[in-house]
Amino acid sequence: MRRLLWFLAAIALLCLLMSMGALASPEPAAPDAAEAVESTAEEETEPAEEAPESEAETEPAEEAPGTEEGPAVDGTVYYTSGTGVYTVDDCEYTWTLTEDGVLTIGGTGELKKLPHDYDFSYIEDDLWYGIDYDAEIKTLVVGPGFTSLGKDMMDFGHVDHVDKIQTVRLPGSVETIGDGAFQNHLNLKKVYLPYGLKTIRENAFYECSGLTEIEIPATVETIEEEAFRGCTSLTEVTVPYTVESLGDWAFAGCTGLRAVTADCGSTGKNVFSGCIMLEDASLNCGNVGVGMFNGCKKLEKAVMGDNVKSIDTDAFNGCISLEDVSIGKNVEIIGGRAFKECVILREIDVPEGVTSIWGNAFEGCTELASVIVPDSVTGLGSEVFKDCPALKTVVIGDGVPVLWESVFWNCTALESVTLGSGLKEIHKFAFYNCSTLPELTLPDSLIEVIGPSVAKGCESLKTVTIGAGLSAEQCRRLPVKLELTTLENIYVSEDNPELMSADGVVYSRDGMELIMYPMGRTDTAYMVRDGVTAINDRAFYAMGDYYDAPLQSITLPGTLTDRNGSSDPFYYLDQLTDIYFQGPESVFQSRLEEGLRWLQYEYENDKLRFHFQETAPVDLNGDGCTDRQDRRILALRLAGREDIAAPEETAADLNGDGAVDRLDRIKLARALAEGAGVVWSAGETDGPAETDNLTETEELAVLDGASWSV
Repeated sequence: MRRLLWFLAAIALLCLLMSMGALASPEPAAPDAAEAVESTAEEETEPAEEAPESEAETEPAEEAPGTEEGPAVDGTVYYTSGTGVYTVDDCEYTWTLTEDGVLTIGGTGELKKLPHDYDFSYIEDDLWYGIDYDAEIKTLVVGPGFTSLGKDMMDFGHVDHVDKIQTVRLPGSVETIGDGAFQNHLNLKKVYLPYGLKTIRENAFYECSGLTEIEIPATVETIEEEAFRGCTSLTEVTVPYTVESLGDWAFAGCTGLRAVTADCGSTGKNVFSGCIMLEDASLNCGNVGVGMFNGCKKLEKAVMGDNVKSIDTDAFNGCISLEDVSIGKNVEIIGGRAFKECVILREIDVPEGVTSIWGNAFEGCTELASVIVPDSVTGLGSEVFKDCPALKTVVIGDGVPVLWESVFWNCTALESVTLGSGLKEIHKFAFYNCSTLPELTLPDSLIEVIGPSVAKGCESLKTVTIGAGLSAEQCRRLPVKLELTTLENIYVSEDNPELMSADGVVYSRDGMELIMYPMGRTDTAYMVRDGVTAINDRAFYAMGDYYDAPLQSITLPGTLTDRNGSSDPFYYLDQLTDIYFQGPESVFQSRLEEGLRWLQYEYENDKLRFHFQETAPVDLNGDGCTDRQDRRILALRLAGREDIAAPEETAADLNGDGAVDRLDRIKLARALAEGAGVVWSAGETDGPAETDNLTETEELAVLDGASWSV
């Protein structure tokens, strides 16, 4: 009992001491008491162990840039919005990401290439650190401190964050968009380019196939090569007047582009090449560059303003829908193949002021019907109108000095060609296969035809008129150079000092050489003019392509002594059977040993039948021939000239009526034209049957012609 009381007293004292210790400054407790207190305290405050966990919860908030919590992966927490700082090449940038997907990057100078999220997303100073892969980043806003966008700034293909950006806004401080800054960014739809931007470098928007619109401000000075190449969703582009240089392939392959307006300085090559949906182009640049619209198969209209100075090579090559072209008044050069194969282009107005049209410029324009080349053009290249089968009328201005080769090759509908007064040369194949061309007049300025085959295949060409400038030497090779078997008449300008035409046949002006016979005639006989001493060895040239010339007989004057050249003038006359020589056989034989040697083989081997004039009833000078000299004597007698050496007057009295008068002239005309009354060695009395008997009027015309002048 006593022990129990002592135990209770001890407990009471302990409780009293503990209560007193809670009110006063605590003293170090006795070992046993401290253990008891600690044990009790642990029991009372055990839930407080969560406090350190709460502190751990707030510690990352001081380090992480985000403010909105995302799903946890491998112990790392990601955010869909927030702010932060990142570095690239020791350059520090700030960023802000909003819940609606707008990423704003701040800094100064050049905005360098954005980092790869899959490489740096776990590095704390990286842009993408802590940002959720599923964050919808739709818009990139570049802050106002930047002056340029760096090379390949957003070029990462299909990186999760970058590839989602659809819109980019740039500040007015940006002057340069660097090489490939946005290239291959397939989801980019719109970029707001600032007023103040000066340079868009090469490949800046290359293959941005989702880009639907771009407005280029009127501060841009340079757009480099391939800047917008392959932007297949662009539908309209305007290049402002401030652009001094538009680079090669700048908008090439923009297959959705339908309208283009460009008012700039110079343009590079193939700027809009391959824009297969382009329909309308308005250009006022310094030039329409090489291949600018090459292959734009739906281009229908092209208007070139007064700033355009040149339309360069292949500018509109292959624009098969182009039908409306307006060329500015200050264009000076139309380049090679500029409008080649514009197959529905029906007309083209080449303005006065154009100085050069280069080779193949309009080749293959199959609907082109007429062309006027102005006097200002001084250079017209080869094959300019080659294969234009609808071309009917052409006027070549006075400034063109040369028609180069194949200029009208295969223009099968050509009906009229007017050649300018400044033309000096025509080269090979110029009118090749112009099968409907009926006549051709060579201007007085023309001095040289450079063959071959200048007019080969011109099946309808019946008449050629030679101007005053073509020399006899040039004309001697004209049959070879033209290669025509359809000509029926060849006329010569009266002002030509070396050539003349007699009944559509070309002779030298003095009448002593037969130079060119029109091989398209159907006559079977021809009488060479009296007084001719030589025949051009290409006078009866027939191309050598098995043309079957119809001539069967030729009458040669007694004055003939030679040929001009080294070939047989009658080589191409496959049907020739008879030769009539207006003189005795003895005279002919003596000349065979000299200038007529080319007939010796035929004469000695009976390859042709030769006929000779053994008597000459109209022989006023006693040379045994009725020829030009007899005609001249009669003309002088009729003119009352008594001071010439001539036979007695009775010799000129051909009809024996006692007077030298019109009737004698008629008789001589008949003898000269038909050989009437001449006794031929073959026994024929009527001579070669070239014409029917002349009427009196026709006979008078023969003797009263220009060649009858005293």
